[in-house]
Amino acid sequence: MSFTLRPYQQDAVNATVAHFRRHQQPAVIVLPTGAGKSLVIAELARLARGRVLVLAHVKELVAQNHSKYQAYGLEADIFAAGLQRKESQRKVVFGSVQSVARNLDQFDSAFSLVIVDECHRIGDDKE
Repeated sequence: MSFTLRPYQQDAVNATVAHFRRHQQPAVIVLPTGAGKSLVIAELARLARGRVLVLAHVKELVAQNHSKYQAYGLEADIFAAGLQRKESQRKVVFGSVQSVARNLDQFDSAFSLVIVDECHRIGDDKE
């Protein structure tokens, strides 16, 4: 099963891909509640050439994002203590911020793309 992105979702994906083709700086995608961010995340993870880490601050979002990615017929790992899974070897890993931060030693190869869902909920280095 696959999904057809809505025009604004495809625009977000296209703009993100175009940004990273020209720049190495981080990008922020802003979509309103209910806009289907998990589909945009799944599409970006699907398109990525290297390893992808998708982080969320709650286990429900980790599970939702993982589920949407799997709906493309693709496999991914989950690294989230709250979901009782700590897998980190596949090309795409969906994880909770807390679990990944506490277990960085279990991630032995670099990620080419890191996506943080609900990034406004993540504190800066000072917190």
